[in-house]
Amino acid sequence: MRTQIVAAHALSLGATVVTDNTRAFAREPGLALENWLQR
Repeated sequence: MRTQIVAAHALSLGATVVTDNTRAFAREPGLALENWLQR
């Protein structure tokens, strides 16, 4: 539920979500994700 709220807010702003938990957000179409811990 929290990931959906964060995703919806980021989509409404056109923002990128920076997270280590990209699997939780991968289900949201059109959401830009970035993992700063992954190299």
